[in-house]
Amino acid sequence: MKYLKRCVHRLFFLTLFALPFAALIVHADVEMPARSVVLIGDSANLPDADVHTAAMLVYDELRKHGISVSEPVWEAPASANVYRIVMRPLGTKIFVRLSEEKPVGTIRAERQIMLADIEEMVSAAPRLVDALVGRKPIESTIDMENVTEQDARFHRKISGESLWHLGILGASIPGTDIWAEPGFTTGWYYETPAFAVGTEYRYSGRGVDYDDESDSFSFFAWSIGGRYFFN
Repeated sequence: MKYLKRCVHRLFFLTLFALPFAALIVHADVEMPARSVVLIGDSANLPDADVHTAAMLVYDELRKHGISVSEPVWEAPASANVYRIVMRPLGTKIFVRLSEEKPVGTIRAERQIMLADIEEMVSAAPRLVDALVGRKPIESTIDMENVTEQDARFHRKISGESLWHLGILGASIPGTDIWAEPGFTTGWYYETPAFAVGTEYRYSGRGVDYDDESDSFSFFAWSIGGRYFFN
């Protein structure tokens, strides 16, 4: 009986001693998912520092989406899973394309945008990543804070201004002695290069003078409307 107890105790301590090593062996045998790479593609004559910073912005946004990626590199193994950023000048503008490739050269998805200058990459990077990861059109990622100059061409608003006016007028009634009786006009308009809408109020009058046989009258008008400018 004592011999059996000693065997049980030895087996218990042996198990406790062996468990950590077994866990290490199992952990080593489990294959960890491959980490994707942010690959800097063709950038033509753009400064390397600007291109690398733009790639870092993309890298940060990918991590915000929970994607495990390495920091931007200029080269990657042919078998790697990459997010490739390509930046090329077009006159004074910059064409940017972000693609997901698994492996390198096999494009699974891509999104692109045109920038007025390199500084717009601060707004463009979140949109590119959001559109690519979410598999949605780049146009659907526009909001008031990240609109680029290229987007503004399609989402611009007609500029206008509010105008108040105050003036004088003269009122005349044929067949009476009322001629160029003074009055005033005031109003408000919202005016654009093509049209205007607003309201106006006009008033003129002459009171009754019982010692004078002159005519008296009152005139007022209030209008609401618009104008279209042909030139």
